[in-house]
Amino acid sequence: MVDSEHDPVREIMLQRLGANMDEGYVAPDGVNMPMIRGWVDAFACENPVYEDEQFAEKSRFGGVVAPFAMLPAWTMPRLEIEGIVERGGFASEPSEDTPLRPLEAAGFNRALTTGYELDIERPLKPGEALRSETIFQSISELKKTALGEGYFIATRTNCFDGNDIAVGWYELTIFIYCPHQLGED
Repeated sequence: MVDSEHDPVREIMLQRLGANMDEGYVAPDGVNMPMIRGWVDAFACENPVYEDEQFAEKSRFGGVVAPFAMLPAWTMPRLEIEGIVERGGFASEPSEDTPLRPLEAAGFNRALTTGYELDIERPLKPGEALRSETIFQSISELKKTALGEGYFIATRTNCFDGNDIAVGWYELTIFIYCPHQLGED
């Protein structure tokens, strides 16, 4: 697709490092017990601080807290199923000014999450409202894989409570690629 010496797509993308991926996102629902219970059931979590108010009040948290790994569940936009195949697996249609548009314009229109890192500043309690901001952090050199040629990009989503105090962050590494056509090597 491009030679290793000159990669105009990557050059454009490097100019966008540090750019906001979105206009910020306000979670539609606060931290809540129904979602916590669903998570606990789905993952067979047995930690009583997630559901047992009496136990949790005596803990270092002073009350029920959400499982730490739930942070993205509170702050990711809703998945739009309709059109997901046409969007290459992206959860929703990216905004027109997203830093990733040059990749799409160059034919890199499929996505696969390959890495995930999470850091929590403090536990979240039921009733808290959250918001997030996502930043474009890095892009690899062009890679050739069995799926096709593409780039590994990293984004970082910073999460804040209702007082704009950081509560944690998560980083995603995503392989954005141009799929092989049938019969291609």
